[in-house]
Amino acid sequence: IIINMKNLFLILTLTLTQISGYSIGDTLSQAIIGQLKSEQRRMFELFSNGDAETFKKIAGDDYLSINADGTYLNKTQALELIPKFKGSTYKVSDQTDRVYGNVVLSTGRAKFYFCSILVAEIYFNQTWVYRDNRWQFIFWQGTMTGTPKSYPVYVTLISIILIGALIILILRFIRKKK
Repeated sequence: IIINMKNLFLILTLTLTQISGYSIGDTLSQAIIGQLKSEQRRMFELFSNGDAETFKKIAGDDYLSINADGTYLNKTQALELIPKFKGSTYKVSDQTDRVYGNVVLSTGRAKFYFCSILVAEIYFNQTWVYRDNRWQFIFWQGTMTGTPKSYPVYVTLISIILIGALIILILRFIRKKK
């Protein structure tokens, strides 16, 4: 096969365009990239509010989640789970966004609380895609950072309460026997 320089350049250009997944003309404006921060906050807030309707709007139909507890969920399954998070709070830190054309990979750390009690601390990955003129949340993956340091305190407290309740029940039983 004889390939001249013009054809070689054309093949190389097409290959590089396919590998990168986008051309230079497909880059997003800073204003659109700036909208992502708002959507990311909105995503965390909707979980705190148990707002499945908002999740339905910002998640892409191809949404997938691999959670810190080992569950694997599609969009429909995630919608059923969201109301269970109502009343929770969160704190996000160390978040970094990497932009690849119209896709953003976001990594960070989050702490989740119920009634001010730390229930989970995770590292997370999220993937967002800008399509149909809006940001769509398409992937979540969370990994536990370990057992929260407050757990031993809560386990001890619950144990003391249960042992105290058991002692009271035994004493009442003994008094009734007399």
